[in-house]
Amino acid sequence: MEKTSKKHHLDLLLYHLRRLLSPITLKELALSLLLLLCGLYPLTLTFSGGATKIHLWGPRRQRPDRPALVLIHGFGGFSKWQFERQIAPLSRRFDLYLPDLLFFGGSATADENRSVEFQARCVAEAMRKLGVERYSVAGVSYGGFVAFRMAASAAEKAVERVVIITAGIAATATERRKMTAREGRDVAERRGRPALLLIHGYGGFAKWQFERQIVPLSRCFDLYLPDLVFFGGSETADGNRTVDFQAECVAEAMRRVGVERYSVVGMSYGGYVAFRMAAAAAAGEVERVVIMAAGIAAPAEERGMKAAGDGMDLVDLLLPEKADDLRKLFRRCMHRPPWMPDFLLRDFIEIMFKDHRNERIELLKELLTNGVGWDPLPLLKQETLILWGDKDIVFPLPLAYALKRHLGGKARLQVIEKAGHALQIEKPLLVNNLIKRFILQDVV
Repeated sequence: MEKTSKKHHLDLLLYHLRRLLSPITLKELALSLLLLLCGLYPLTLTFSGGATKIHLWGPRRQRPDRPALVLIHGFGGFSKWQFERQIAPLSRRFDLYLPDLLFFGGSATADENRSVEFQARCVAEAMRKLGVERYSVAGVSYGGFVAFRMAASAAEKAVERVVIITAGIAATATERRKMTAREGRDVAERRGRPALLLIHGYGGFAKWQFERQIVPLSRCFDLYLPDLVFFGGSETADGNRTVDFQAECVAEAMRRVGVERYSVVGMSYGGYVAFRMAAAAAAGEVERVVIMAAGIAAPAEERGMKAAGDGMDLVDLLLPEKADDLRKLFRRCMHRPPWMPDFLLRDFIEIMFKDHRNERIELLKELLTNGVGWDPLPLLKQETLILWGDKDIVFPLPLAYALKRHLGGKARLQVIEKAGHALQIEKPLLVNNLIKRFILQDVV
């Protein structure tokens, strides 16, 4: 027990060290140091009875010989990141204030108001609380809209001069629609977009496995990418390791974020979870289902045999500890695996396979014993698309046809040529197009 506790603490320390030494974390620290060297300090102001908080960087006290200047960032990041190259030069002449707009950086609110006017009022109120009576304001892109609103109404008497940087404030409604059409997506209003849940497989976290789907699919859908329990940042104190439990957890998460209707895509192990959600855990919420390379139809005696190979124990194959083991896993999962040097493979293992190893072994044993958790399998009420690589040697192609036969007329099967188990990585353009057309109810 003591050894397990020590190992847990060591793993936790290594995890935090990896986070601390990541390039983004180091950059964040460097930017904070830059702000401190320029005489700016982090401040958090609350108002509306504590319902709203604004985080900003600013001087500890106003200097009479320097005019105040508020820099308001755009939609693509926090203030200190977007104004990295302005902070040092401008701090020599101005008292700088860099607020994070609501839901960026450390700013948030319980208020449901999402208007530009509300953002402007919050920044204006923060400046009043700091006792800054007169200031100029510069806003870039989305921040330009906020700056304009501040100057026009929210802080009309306080704002002296305004700098607008590439903000389409003067665009007419027609021009905004044309801009949206050029983008191929609705950049301003997302409520009409269908929700799509992407559930990863056993070999990694959501953002890694769906790296080649995120940008293309985000143009058409509101994407949700959960990490399953014991992957990424998800965990539980519950001893339940069933597919049903994973499905219940994801379904509950979707309810907590207020998503009432959505379609689901499940890859490999994630396909089992998607099936279980559609059949039971979220049967009334799931609209359409995409199952990719998930051996749901494999009988119990075949489950371990289908997934094993290379003379390796299945645990060693799916939870590699050495670079050569991971290379073998890539060969099993991909028709044409890329070559990678050992140091990169070792780094990948450190990030993807070290944490929660024992719990993942328990998940695997449960999957091999009980599969999706039903015998016989139920039928799904939802329209279902089955995607499978013709070179899949983890779950061979006959399992795709077996699943199609079981689901009957509500299911359609698309076999993707020259793709292995990781078809979403090997054939992303085709996979993305098939998912979009199916979910958006075009003909596949």
